[in-house]
Amino acid sequence: MWGVILRRISVLVGVALLVLAGCAVSQEKYETAQVALDGSPKLRSMAVADCVKKANPSKRDMEVMAALTNSSVSSVKTVVCRRIVTAVSSGRLSYADYRAYMAGRPTPNLIRILQGR
Repeated sequence: MWGVILRRISVLVGVALLVLAGCAVSQEKYETAQVALDGSPKLRSMAVADCVKKANPSKRDMEVMAALTNSSVSSVKTVVCRRIVTAVSSGRLSYADYRAYMAGRPTPNLIRILQGR
């Protein structure tokens, strides 16, 4: 069951990270995006809006993500995107977390971020 949950998590998180950093970017590019987001509330808002717009998870994926994030199905895309953008911009989501996620291994830190902890 945990494997199914992790696969479902990857749908929205993947969109958020791809919007922010692109596919398999270097540490330098990741850190540049991090600095840009940290210094611009407007850029963070744009990143969240772009993430929400591009995310197209199945109903079941949204239900699982809503349960994980303690949010409603109707707001889960915004919640996930906002938490990921905020975590990247603040430095809470490290480059190592990003690389682990891209390799299919979400970290405990990423799960905590998604849960709003």
